[in-house]
Amino acid sequence: MKTSWATLFSLSIIGFSFSVAGQDVSEDFTWDLDYNISGTVEAYSSYFPNNDRAAKGQENDTWEQWSHLSLTGELFPTDSLTVTAKIDAIASTYRDAEQGVFPKPNISRDQPRYLDLNTLFVTYTGDDFDLTAGKAPLKVGVAELGSITDLYGTGNGANLRHGISAGVWQTTADIFIDDDILSVSWLPLEEASRRPPEGSRWADRTGLEKAGFNDLSPIEIKTKTRSGKPEHWSGLLKYSGFGSSLDYFVTAYWGLSPYQVLRTTNVTAPLPGETIYQERLRPKAFIASAGATTTWESWKFYGETLYQETADGRDDDFFRYLIGVRHNDDRIAPFLGADELSMTAEWSHEIITSGAGNDPRLSASSRSLRLQPRSLAFGIEAKYGDDLKLQIGSDYNFRDHDYSTGGGLVYDWNDNLSLSLTGFVFEGQEDTHFGKYNHADLIEVGFEYKF
Repeated sequence: MKTSWATLFSLSIIGFSFSVAGQDVSEDFTWDLDYNISGTVEAYSSYFPNNDRAAKGQENDTWEQWSHLSLTGELFPTDSLTVTAKIDAIASTYRDAEQGVFPKPNISRDQPRYLDLNTLFVTYTGDDFDLTAGKAPLKVGVAELGSITDLYGTGNGANLRHGISAGVWQTTADIFIDDDILSVSWLPLEEASRRPPEGSRWADRTGLEKAGFNDLSPIEIKTKTRSGKPEHWSGLLKYSGFGSSLDYFVTAYWGLSPYQVLRTTNVTAPLPGETIYQERLRPKAFIASAGATTTWESWKFYGETLYQETADGRDDDFFRYLIGVRHNDDRIAPFLGADELSMTAEWSHEIITSGAGNDPRLSASSRSLRLQPRSLAFGIEAKYGDDLKLQIGSDYNFRDHDYSTGGGLVYDWNDNLSLSLTGFVFEGQEDTHFGKYNHADLIEVGFEYKF
């Protein structure tokens, strides 16, 4: 196991958070402006019983620690103006998982940071519109377990079990039309999402990372982000409708694809033993998507659909759809001794209408990165009183026959503190999405404190 400095840093974050939570901030600072500060601190200790399955050179520690502090501040200079900022602090024992602090916008490095800027934006609230500028969330979709249309944000995926979503640099106008909303977003900058470093337990060792090359040739892969020039801008139109029995959305997007492809930068074909230089990049694409949700008694039905067409054949063109249902049950619950029981299931499917191939340097399309290609996911939650929840879930991919299954207990100690005990299993061939983590089955204990 690694030295204790990361664990000590994790504990210092936790201790600092509790010290802040126990104070009245207004006693230390006197501001004339209205403001609000909130936060969350969470920490987990994970045991990996199958670490001997890890590939050569891949992290295989039996125990790992991970902690995360999130601070959100809102400032209200006027009744119509709000400034919002959110900062994440992360410390862990995972190999090389975090380095440095606060990368500049439009940076190509996808290395996770100890301190990172999650959001920083200004919102002006008018009579019939809102205007947002800065690094803000950009949410799309109605699915409850895994949306296929929520593609435009960034985040930190260095820890597969504890992903952190983040905003995207934008200027967005939300125009209110009766009860509906027309949103127009301009996205001038691309920022790489944080990803597991090479050698990490959660590193992607399939798809873009292999690309079918000769094992005798070393591969060097870098992420490439585009400049803020007008030809690299992206735009999103979204219309959200809200009715008495049906809510829906329709979007149109043009710009950099949410999915990366792998492209060879060597001018000539490399010889055996010669380094193969690769870059992850997002080709230009057009995306149309839609979704809807409705309820009937204790049932909720919803669906999403999406079509992507990539410019110049630099990635696949494909159609995707998702159908989901959620049921709050009051008949089966008593047989389980539960007070409440909810069950959710989602079926998703992808159809490739045209494969990539017009770029002679294309090494791998985004196929391995597009999750839920033909998948059935379900989740069950049983509540016992106001404090205890039992959660079970699974996701099975019928295309590659790999799956993940997990569940556990969550105990709400009070309104602020939750304790958890969970376990997850990953199975499948090593070149599949879940199978590549078959060494990462885990049992985990943790807590989350909100202040």
